[in-house]
Amino acid sequence: MPHIWIIEDNAAFRRGTERALTMKPHAHAVRSFANCEDAITSLEAAEAPQVILLDVGLPGMDGIEGISHLKSRAPGTSILILT
Repeated sequence: MPHIWIIEDNAAFRRGTERALTMKPHAHAVRSFANCEDAITSLEAAEAPQVILLDVGLPGMDGIEGISHLKSRAPGTSILILT
């Protein structure tokens, strides 16, 4: 089961995407965050996800800046940009 993280500040979109990913027969393990800072902090205490769905326009650290921080802590994680 792939572990997927969603980093998206739009709560409705974030919840909808999370719901869509978890209702399949082979549901994915999904965590979601409203900003990069919280996801980066979580990487220090949790297993890195296989995939991160990352918004570009985030409050605080934007998604583009977040990529380098996320990849330095989880180099094997694939990142898909959401715009």
